[in-house]
Amino acid sequence: MRIGYNEVVITSTYFNDFINLEIRIKRFQGNMEQFHFNPFPLNAYSRRLFPNIETFHIYNKYGEIFNDGRIFKEININKDRDKYGNTIPPEVKSLESECFYNCVH
Repeated sequence: MRIGYNEVVITSTYFNDFINLEIRIKRFQGNMEQFHFNPFPLNAYSRRLFPNIETFHIYNKYGEIFNDGRIFKEININKDRDKYGNTIPPEVKSLESECFYNCVH
């Protein structure tokens, strides 16, 4: 049994040596082009390997920010909170710790 391209994309997110999978195994070349999100924090080098990112995941507050507008624009959460308040929409499924840190409303 052989796994298809979609299954390779899904299972490759669990590999520790993600980049070597792409570089060294011919069958998996082009694997990273299938991703529409970053499965791990990116730096300047690894970002070039994911050309089709539509959703940029931020994994921690120290992650690198890319200001060239290709992945995302900087978002000011305080302006949104001032505009929409602190009401949590029903679509929200989880909240991280300290998400309302420094709220005065």
